[in-house]
Amino acid sequence: HFGEQQGEIIKFSQREEMCRYIAEHPRTPVVAPHPYDEAGVPSRCFYLDDPSLILRLNDKGRMNELSSRTIPYCLYSAEAFARDEWKPEWRLPFVVKLTEPSGGGDGVAICLTEADIERAKQRFAGRMVKIEHYIDNPANNYNINLRVDKTGQARFIGGSLQQVSSEGKYAGNFIDLGWRPSADLEDLCIEIANNAWQAGWHGVCGLDILENSDGELYFMDPNFRLNGSTPFYLLRDYFGTHYQQPILETGYFHYRGDPVAFLDAFKTEIERKILAPIGLYFDPKHDGKTRVYAAIAAEGDFDEIRYRKRQLAEKQLLPGIDL
Repeated sequence: HFGEQQGEIIKFSQREEMCRYIAEHPRTPVVAPHPYDEAGVPSRCFYLDDPSLILRLNDKGRMNELSSRTIPYCLYSAEAFARDEWKPEWRLPFVVKLTEPSGGGDGVAICLTEADIERAKQRFAGRMVKIEHYIDNPANNYNINLRVDKTGQARFIGGSLQQVSSEGKYAGNFIDLGWRPSADLEDLCIEIANNAWQAGWHGVCGLDILENSDGELYFMDPNFRLNGSTPFYLLRDYFGTHYQQPILETGYFHYRGDPVAFLDAFKTEIERKILAPIGLYFDPKHDGKTRVYAAIAAEGDFDEIRYRKRQLAEKQLLPGIDL
């Protein structure tokens, strides 16, 4: 996407480390995969003319600026939510979400009971929220990645079906690297991306779209940044050298051992393109486990993926971050 501007890839585990790097390299532009405000990243480091635009586009409370096809919702200040000012308008079940940017379901609370509401109040205390209607048993939860250039031209990068737990947490993607969205689904994503471009944005985005049992499509979540699924779409040619119809299941895993031990243990699976880890996190002061974001790949058969997942579990690569 950045072409000849591509430079050094820097590694950091905390926002403070990135800010320290920026301070030590005052003339170096930095492109970060997550939206920080200007207190975290000076405006001179942004590739957009308006750094605040990324925050605005990722604001779940302003999604109706990008499309009218959203699930009906209302916004509440931290004080209004805490004081139950939402009660005259809402009956269970419903979904509470932080309006500010968040990922992986961290800012989502599915409320089916009064106890769920109390937990949401504790989790989101002091922050603005939105409450939206709850759609039971949706048909599909899509993640569609697009790249939009400076002229507004949009290109489809890839799409997948997202898995979400009953608590609203992200639980990975099912990816068929040969899949294309339907015309209606593609049109909705292009509409959203074009409205973002009209506001001054260009880049890579991942748009979460929910399809209900009647086939209606709803814009669920804006991710105007790299998504966890994005690297796997970009690895289409890598998997294509080994599979005719590559399909993947992505997700979080953990392994008891450091990253070197993990790579040694799964060297064969990685070389055979059965396992494709793209993110490792290890804190030696914590619990001695390596957290892994990875895909398990197979030839056109999700039953084979389930079998391979069981094999990996026997070697102690276990599903979940397990913190």
